[in-house]
Amino acid sequence: MESTAESQEARLPSSPAPEPHSQYHDETNPRLEKVLNDTNLGDFKRLMLASWIELKLLLRLAAPAVMVYLINSSMSLSTRILAGHLGNLELAAASLGNSGVQLFAYGLMGIWTGMIGGTLLQTLILIWVTFRTDWNKEVEKAKSRLDKWEDKKEPLLR
Repeated sequence: MESTAESQEARLPSSPAPEPHSQYHDETNPRLEKVLNDTNLGDFKRLMLASWIELKLLLRLAAPAVMVYLINSSMSLSTRILAGHLGNLELAAASLGNSGVQLFAYGLMGIWTGMIGGTLLQTLILIWVTFRTDWNKEVEKAKSRLDKWEDKKEPLLR
């Protein structure tokens, strides 16, 4: 008589082992790696081939976003064309409405991009100022300012 573990094992369907690499989870493209590692090609030719391969990969990823943007723009254009047939006031209202909707739709992305860009620029400027400053000279300036106040013994707050 079989044990319960052996009988359950026999009844369970076996699932296929997962593939180590699927089409969508590749970390590198073998063609791109081959081009980048081929030292027989000149640097410019290697750069051009690698750029072309990378462009094709990015196009596959970005094509849906580009299509959505084009569809949204064409819908806005068709709305303005149809409103233009109604009259000047209707055309102005449709244009302002579409602009407002697009500003609202893309505005949040613009605000965050602007904030991150400003923070990055501020950080770069502060790093530049920090490395360009002569800190020994700044310490001497601070000491001379403190020495000016050394002879005054009155309290600052009364």
